[in-house]
Amino acid sequence: MKSKAIAFIVILFALVYAGISLVNHYNFRTYALDLGLYTNALYDYAHFQLNFCETFLSQHVNLLADHFDLLLPLIAPFSFILKSWTLLIFQWLFLVAGGYGFYRFFMLRFGDHRLSLFAMVFYFLQFGIFTALSYDYHSNVIAAALVPWLLLLLQQSKLFPAVFLLGLILIAKENMSLWMVFFLSGLIWIYRERKVRYFLAGSTLFSMIYFVVVAGIIMPRLSSDGRLSQFSYSILGSSFSHACYGLFDHPYSLFKALFRNHLGALGVEGVKEEWWIYFLLSGGIILLFRPVFIWMLIPIFLQKMWSDKTQTWGVNDHYSIELVPVLTLGSVFFIQDLIKERYRSIVMLLAGGLALFSTISIMDRPVVFLRKEQVRIYQAEHWRSTFDKDAFSLIVSRIPDDAVVSVQSCLLPRLAWRDNCYAFPLVKNARYILVASSGQSFPLKAEAYQNALDTLERSVFWEEQINQSGIHLFVKKK
Repeated sequence: MKSKAIAFIVILFALVYAGISLVNHYNFRTYALDLGLYTNALYDYAHFQLNFCETFLSQHVNLLADHFDLLLPLIAPFSFILKSWTLLIFQWLFLVAGGYGFYRFFMLRFGDHRLSLFAMVFYFLQFGIFTALSYDYHSNVIAAALVPWLLLLLQQSKLFPAVFLLGLILIAKENMSLWMVFFLSGLIWIYRERKVRYFLAGSTLFSMIYFVVVAGIIMPRLSSDGRLSQFSYSILGSSFSHACYGLFDHPYSLFKALFRNHLGALGVEGVKEEWWIYFLLSGGIILLFRPVFIWMLIPIFLQKMWSDKTQTWGVNDHYSIELVPVLTLGSVFFIQDLIKERYRSIVMLLAGGLALFSTISIMDRPVVFLRKEQVRIYQAEHWRSTFDKDAFSLIVSRIPDDAVVSVQSCLLPRLAWRDNCYAFPLVKNARYILVASSGQSFPLKAEAYQNALDTLERSVFWEEQINQSGIHLFVKKK
């Protein structure tokens, strides 16, 4: 019965997650940023080339200067078979495996089947997973899903495999190493075995060094202007090197900025407050009784709320995925510490119910902008596409695999596994332009996008080869 319950839960959520991520891609709701860019990077890495962000930038900038992501080269060989589905499938599989990893960890730690099942379900219900799946692929999602397996290896005192797994987390993205500094140091309070504690202390130090070297030296040298391109924290200063001083310069303003719109930006009032509410409802209230787990999330709080990029403030996209393993870990440890079984049952029901409520509520009525059709799997709109798939396939069959293309954002991921591709209206040396009358117009606004289409149709340099079901294929005249 135990194995059947585990299999049922894993299969159920695997289907739910596939119904979000894979269905979105099937229905043309993945985009040039970020799936198109990363799929193009897979092609380059699979062919032993560097990627220079030419998909969306006119200048030559190494992708590693934008995000120091070394998981992509490791995944790249699989793209020969899976093409544009590669990253989404990997992300999906790792997230599902993460839930089972928590079951294994807590069974080994506490030997309580019911509590371990709760941990798995609680993990699967977290809004951070649902919003991450709704928006393309990001390697920090895989890193977060590896955390339960790292915990399991530490519990088993298998330190050599743990080194490998920690390495995968660190190379997923430059900010994962900063997160690991706090996460691993927090684990020292949980693990009692001396050699595991030594391992955690050494890994914490290594993670700090890795972060400083990558973010402070390597990435700036790879960038075009010698600066860390991801440093968008004016509240801390003008550069990464000034950030440490900025932390102590005006502490009260920094504290307020965790909860308020410190930039005075328009259209984002209430976004931070909403995120904190859902964080508390999804298990954050429990973490208040176990401060060590709050400690593990400090860099996540700061990088979200102090950023100049307002899209990171809210519940949307992949910006809350690191919460998921920590909320699960802290909540289950709190429940285990409760003496009476009745109290455990009550807290499990409340915590699981609030996590489910938070996730569904975010799907329906978020303050922050969220692509609702991409996450509402219980509505017919999610399962429909605005594009004629047969017409798209026919048109794409007319484009050679080695052709240079400029493609509308929501169509680009399907054609990104090639040497050169650009997000329209970036054209450069493209031989083909593939656009549609409908769909996302980013980076142009709707009116500007329509003007660009009209200009193409009148152009003496481009010939409209196919116009079918609102999808247009233009070929450059010789």
